[in-house]
Amino acid sequence: RLSNAKRKPSPDKNKDMRGMAIKLFDVEGEKLLSSGKEAVTQDFLLVTAETLQTSSVKDFQKSIDALLTGGIKLFFYAITHLGVIFRSLRQIDKCANLLEKQYFSMTPSRLGEGQAVKYSAIPKKEPKSNIPKNPSDGYLRERLIANLQESDQYFDFMIQLQKDPQTMPVEDPTVAWDSPFIKVATIK
Repeated sequence: RLSNAKRKPSPDKNKDMRGMAIKLFDVEGEKLLSSGKEAVTQDFLLVTAETLQTSSVKDFQKSIDALLTGGIKLFFYAITHLGVIFRSLRQIDKCANLLEKQYFSMTPSRLGEGQAVKYSAIPKKEPKSNIPKNPSDGYLRERLIANLQESDQYFDFMIQLQKDPQTMPVEDPTVAWDSPFIKVATIK
């Protein structure tokens, strides 16, 4: 599933973060969540930003609360959290084609005992699309439908292993990791 980040629908020409959700079926093994220990699915949530704009869930909730409340609360949050504001602004952009964007997990996951991993979906399609001169509000959906009717579309599903816990921390999702991506699957 491909998505936009904004809560309310807005024209596709607006800046936004984009997302990709992948659900795998028939995945055996015990799961970590107590409510789904016996589930046979695995979800991967990816977005077009490589890192999170805040260093903790608590700080993320504060930023969302300020953004949704607006007004004076947003003003005071902005002047006291300039780094978060700058990182947030760098993470949104205009999108010409959802099939030409790279998607990231932002935060790491556990991969066995003592190992962490991040994920990415890298498009096989070369970025060549431009935003139309006068796009319709739903031009990304229209382009997606046209591309999928034209031919199969592919992404490389990649993992990025944590090599050094000091330079690639698990607890600070504002830090981009520098290890290479390794292809483990193809998404069609």
